[in-house]
Amino acid sequence: MPPAGDPWPTLDLPARVAVYVAAVRALREPSHSEGTADALVEACRAMAQ
Repeated sequence: MPPAGDPWPTLDLPARVAVYVAAVRALREPSHSEGTADALVEACRAMAQ
């Protein structure tokens, strides 16, 4: 992370990957609610635009 200034340029890619991983896990594991999976997939769609 940069010592000063906006940390988001450094954190953007890891944050996006974390959302993608969470979406895949939510879709594959039945312990997650359908609403959670839908919300994460929608977040992935929004990030892809």
